Amino acid sequence: LIINFSQEFFIFSLNMTTYSAAVLATAILMYFLSLTENYNKKIFILYNSLKISFLSILHYQIIFLFPAYYMTKFLLNIKKKNWLRLKFNIYESILSFILVVLFILPFIKLSWGGVDLWLRGENNEYLYYLNPEDNLLSKLMYLIKFFLGNFIQIFTSMVSILNYESNFYFINYFFLSLFILGLIYSFNNLKLHFLNIFLILSILIVIFLVIINKQTLAPSRHYLFLLPIMVIYTGIGAKFLFRFNSILFKYFYNFCFIIIFSIILNNYLVFFEDRKDPYSSNSLTEIINKNDIENIFSYGFYPDLRLDDEFKKLE
Repeated sequence: LIINFSQEFFIFSLNMTTYSAAVLATAILMYFLSLTENYNKKIFILYNSLKISFLSILHYQIIFLFPAYYMTKFLLNIKKKNWLRLKFNIYESILSFILVVLFILPFIKLSWGGVDLWLRGENNEYLYYLNPEDNLLSKLMYLIKFFLGNFIQIFTSMVSILNYESNFYFINYFFLSLFILGLIYSFNNLKLHFLNIFLILSILIVIFLVIINKQTLAPSRHYLFLLPIMVIYTGIGAKFLFRFNSILFKYFYNFCFIIIFSIILNNYLVFFEDRKDPYSSNSLTEIINKNDIENIFSYGFYPDLRLDDEFKKLE
């Protein structure tokens, strides 16, 4: 429900950009993480490497999660003392790395010179900078404010089912509460330890990229690839609440669901109205004829006028 109605995901799905594909790639990677690989034949090492490495075709950001994926595998096998499977996982990770470097990265245009100005925020609030002249307490306060405050903005932005101006925007903080509850519950559940390890390692990778200023900690499309992780823990939190089997709680839960779904439906009617394409062939040709326009400069994000049937008649 959250993924389907996440405005960030919805917008970039409609725009047909690869940032929405990153959501699918992360979801598939987490599904692979939950499986027990078959290494009865050595060919399966190549097969597993191919299916993991070529997920990056969907979006380059999934490459950031590959170290977390394989480190989770390594740690779980070490804990279980499954040395043979650990050896196969190491071979697989090396092969995946080689495949990505040789066949994926050459076709991906990455800019590692820094982050765009608009991603830094109006006052550079999303760009990490720890002033070396500050005292220890000031540094500590900055770290808490920067990472915790910006994470809350990112989470509410990614799962947001409502516009920021909406009077019901607080619902996103309800999802945040479920996410935190899901974290608490999962760390006390042995069956979910693999997921927790993956989460911690993924967070550490993101923090590393932020600290070296290769990525900002801003509520933008660049964090859509983390949406499946957010949704899974939010779902775990909701499931934990639902374990109370009292009839009263079930009625309350259903009531809340109906209210939230009604708000979502109403919000999306407004959402579509606000995002209608203002481009009109008839009005454009009318303006051209009226003002005897000879040259037209088209902005890159607008349709190619040469493909418009009405516009072709003017040529």
